[in-house]
Amino acid sequence: MLIYLLQVTDDLPKIAACVALKADLRVVCSCDDEVIPASQYSDLVVGPVQQLSQLVNLMARVKTWQTDMSSTSLSFSVHIAITVLETALDNLPDRDSDEHRKIAFVTEQLCLIMENKFGRHYSPQLTTFAVMIHAASSAAYNVLLEENILCLPSTTTLKKVTRKLHSSTKVDNLPYLKLRVSKLNEFERSVLLIIVKIYIARRVGYSSGEVLGLTADGNVASTLLCFMVKSVAGRYKDFVAIYPTTCRI
Repeated sequence: MLIYLLQVTDDLPKIAACVALKADLRVVCSCDDEVIPASQYSDLVVGPVQQLSQLVNLMARVKTWQTDMSSTSLSFSVHIAITVLETALDNLPDRDSDEHRKIAFVTEQLCLIMENKFGRHYSPQLTTFAVMIHAASSAAYNVLLEENILCLPSTTTLKKVTRKLHSSTKVDNLPYLKLRVSKLNEFERSVLLIIVKIYIARRVGYSSGEVLGLTADGNVASTLLCFMVKSVAGRYKDFVAIYPTTCRI
């Protein structure tokens, strides 16, 4: 059953809003040819319609959304925008194109706005993007967080991702590398392994609850044995592991 609001402008009819009741008594609502997310009327109907009053109340709300835009909430407008952008993403043939990446970024930002700050889940692409900015300039990243224009992971979250680069914890950095590799194509994933030894001052420090400058067996480190990968057919490069050692050979 279709219950629709028909608008006629200059003798041209148009379905402005519609409530579609399916055979299983579930509803799908739309306004201006856009499907309304079920979360926007979950206080009225969840799952199949049980009572006629639910349908009547839903009709009234959909009509209000269409005839009085001032009555719509921010959440309603944002979710409609997300639905439109997701449709655009599905219609893009090249998922590696700049257009797809930009629209996907905007879509994720809109989704994050609607979530509680402490309950947000960031995509691997956004997390990798944040790690790269923070690595280039922690001060610039802090400015972005303070301006609160974008929804980005906190510095604490980034530390949880990148702290596994310290092999002295005897934990590999697989989660971090998976985030980076997820953005590489097949050719960029062919890499060279580079081993570098860096001499450092024999010094022990304490930062963020961790003692720095010691080897795995508790000695003061004098060198860092670094393992690095560099893409053969691309610009990707990253550290795989860093081992504090006492060997100067």
